Amino acid sequence: MSTAAANHQNVSIAQLYEWADKNPNRSKTLAPIGIHEELVRKKELSDMKESTLGSIGLGEFESNTLSPSGILSVIAWATDTTYPYLSSRARSAYLRELATRLQQQTDNLAGGTLARRRRKLHDGIGMLANNGTVKPEEVLDLFSGLAIMCGVQLIFVQMSKVEERERDEEGKEIEDDGEKCIYFSSDPASWVKEKKTFVVDYYGRWIASPRKDESMKTLVEWMEDLEMNGWIVGWHVDVSMTKDVLVETLRVFPTWLSEHSKLKKDILARRLAKYTTLNTINRVIC
Repeated sequence: MSTAAANHQNVSIAQLYEWADKNPNRSKTLAPIGIHEELVRKKELSDMKESTLGSIGLGEFESNTLSPSGILSVIAWATDTTYPYLSSRARSAYLRELATRLQQQTDNLAGGTLARRRRKLHDGIGMLANNGTVKPEEVLDLFSGLAIMCGVQLIFVQMSKVEERERDEEGKEIEDDGEKCIYFSSDPASWVKEKKTFVVDYYGRWIASPRKDESMKTLVEWMEDLEMNGWIVGWHVDVSMTKDVLVETLRVFPTWLSEHSKLKKDILARRLAKYTTLNTINRVIC
């Protein structure tokens, strides 16, 4: 069976324009491709994240935007090296399974350091798994408890909840004058090099790790600089120590002056907590 020969006809550019003008659908456009919008959004978040790390002097750390964001995502990223490579759907399934495992794990906390927080941790994990809202005053306790349960050492950076930086009418960034804080998932005096240490966003939007082993050494100067610039650092203070014990302990530090013995107990306790934390990070973690 033979096929009819195609009938080709040469058409001028003028004729093409004429047909285009008569096309009733010429004003219609294709809808934006969803994946393009997602990539653009991810780039915007990445740029914002790197800008955030640079603005707080953490340039020696590499940050990753978490999607989905949240406490469970931080724990998953910090404890499982395969999690970052999962698809969005697989991550959601992984986080549901993680929540179930963590809730089961709380049953074994009786008699340990987290025994009194066992019920709150169990309920808090359930709240996270069901996309519920954790009370602001319970976020640190839940976040820290999960980090201890999973054997990771976290430094929390609390800044603005707003992901997009506000700008004034001239397009200049408006400085965030809200309270800025640094917290620790546990007392850094007990931290060890064998456990992974991360710097994470308090609201679970990103997680940062050192670009190289030497980058950990920058943490000491970084925390001191932040405190000098008005940040609140949640040093783990030992409230059980008497003032006399604090004075005797602090005397061995090179910055000690005799008049420091007249300082109030809470100030001395904070100084000792700071010295102990920075010394541990500089001598043990690095």
